[in-house]
Amino acid sequence: MLKLYSVFHLNLMYSSIETEERKIVIEKCYWPLLQLIGESGIRTGIESSGYTLEAINEIDKTWIVSLKQLIASGKTEFIGSGYSQLIGPLVPYEVNSWNQRIGIDTYRTLLNTKPQIALVNEMAFSSGIIEHFLNSGYKAFMMEWNNPRKYHPEWNNEWRYFPQTAKGNNQNAMPVIWADSIAFQKFQRYVHAEISLADYEKYLNTFLAYSPRYFPLYANDVEIFNFRPGRYKSEAQLSGENEWQRISGLYKFLREHENFSLVFPSQVIDTAGSLTDHECISLESPEQPIPVKKQRKYNINRWTLSGRNDLKINTQCFGIFTTFNKREKVSKEQWKELCYLWSSDFRTHITNRRWEEFEARLQAFYDQFSPLCSKAKAKPITHIENLPYSGNNIQVSENEHFLQIKNDKSTLILNKKKGIAIESYFPQGITNNPVFGTLEHGYFENISLGADFFSGHAIVERLGKHKITDLSTPEIKISHYNDCMLISSYILSENISFKTKISMTPSLLVIEKEISLPERMPEIIRPFHFTFHPESFDVETLYYATNNGGEELEYFNLFNSTLQHHNILSPLISSEHGLGATKGIVIIGDQEKKIVFKHDLTSSALIPSLEYQQFEEGRFFLRLVYSAQELDETFKPHGYEYLIISKVEISILAGKN
Repeated sequence: MLKLYSVFHLNLMYSSIETEERKIVIEKCYWPLLQLIGESGIRTGIESSGYTLEAINEIDKTWIVSLKQLIASGKTEFIGSGYSQLIGPLVPYEVNSWNQRIGIDTYRTLLNTKPQIALVNEMAFSSGIIEHFLNSGYKAFMMEWNNPRKYHPEWNNEWRYFPQTAKGNNQNAMPVIWADSIAFQKFQRYVHAEISLADYEKYLNTFLAYSPRYFPLYANDVEIFNFRPGRYKSEAQLSGENEWQRISGLYKFLREHENFSLVFPSQVIDTAGSLTDHECISLESPEQPIPVKKQRKYNINRWTLSGRNDLKINTQCFGIFTTFNKREKVSKEQWKELCYLWSSDFRTHITNRRWEEFEARLQAFYDQFSPLCSKAKAKPITHIENLPYSGNNIQVSENEHFLQIKNDKSTLILNKKKGIAIESYFPQGITNNPVFGTLEHGYFENISLGADFFSGHAIVERLGKHKITDLSTPEIKISHYNDCMLISSYILSENISFKTKISMTPSLLVIEKEISLPERMPEIIRPFHFTFHPESFDVETLYYATNNGGEELEYFNLFNSTLQHHNILSPLISSEHGLGATKGIVIIGDQEKKIVFKHDLTSSALIPSLEYQQFEEGRFFLRLVYSAQELDETFKPHGYEYLIISKVEISILAGKN
């Protein structure tokens, strides 16, 4: 017996649906769903954000009343997700917390219910979001099986048919109920008349076994039945057949079939007695720190570095959040507005009209709560005309190719012929070798790494064309104030200007980059690269850590892993993975030391990613890359000047924690 459960996801914020079309969606998609449940008595769950419920209530209050009655009578189960459909691993802990809190309040107000199961928005998961579900009183959450399974070959395949226990941070854990991307796409294909009932039955039969199993029949959008959002040219065409009648007929067929039964999602939580129940597992992995639903083109960069200008709007949201954190009082309504502005649908296939409305609304809120800046006193900067220089415990010297800056605690060597790329940087007393810098051509015997790998430089890449970098000979200026040495450079290449400023004190290295482009075009823009020296790290304890929407750091061990987060997937998709880094922190370390990289999210909400390969005799290739722009099918260019200003602070500490 295969016990089938379903969850229908409602989203009136759907990116490609105009505001005036929402009434049509309610009539063609939402009412038929309630009628299907009320008339046929099928067991299914309904999930919605708090905002979607509010929007429905403004248009058609009777729909909300009907849903409330179906929940109260036990004919359906309501599944929660938060006030807005924001991507949890990409927003700060406090915003996630408020999103769940306001969501629960909205569910209680409009539906008089408190959901027991949460759906992970866009199935974008990190261990850091589990604490938010626990704090909100959920008993379990629903997450896609397919993508986490890909990077966990050690998992028992039988686990997909039963709830397991997902690990969070600080020893948190929570039951997870599986969704399945292939399954919900098969369901859609049947409803859209792309496959026959016989073919669909044959597909479901492949999951039968001698003992009962649970299987997710459907866990996705409602707005694609009897309506087409118009997001893709490849969308199935409406055939004229009532697709809700096909759904009704399918459920009737399944309910009467001897091999299948229909159950509520909550019944999956209550399973007990199976040897495959509730194994304690990590859904994330070093290779895939934030799993996302469906095929490989779906990854976190579609909400962070693509769209119409995801970098700008996310940077503004982080600016508002930073101001909120510095204020003694911020109202619930103000947090609610920030949650709304962080909604995922503004960042993908948003229509022209809705984008203009959103951009104006965000800008007005940003102007009201722009980041608070402390007015520092002007620094008495002294320019250095001649080298070598010695003073304030700083020594600066140069030769034909390199510039060396040394103070009491660290040494920095810059390549004057390569746009002041970092040749080496190492702290005294922590390691005898550079922690990062340049690995020259020939360092690795592996021909796939037969190149120079620099640090601190920027790359602008147009697919099918030569890369544009700031690795040519620049104009250089050197100055200092107190114990801080400043080195700045300027390069103009193919109408793209690169301004770099490196500040070095005994305890901190700061790199600021300003990239000015004539317009926003389909390009990959990565302002910072850092290449690590294998001789300085213990390969067996090597790790990276960051925050992906949670309060605590998430740690990922690198030993015996292979990472290619920013690997180009196709001419349309420029990267696969990335880190939320929602506190602006990425740590690279081992058992003896850690390098803390902190980028300013209010200047540019960059997305870090890593590349890692391991070789014999403890050698490895490890690179940390910060991206300001990636490409996918949501990308839209614009024809005016595009300025990217970013900043990374680097400190090195002894010990892991």
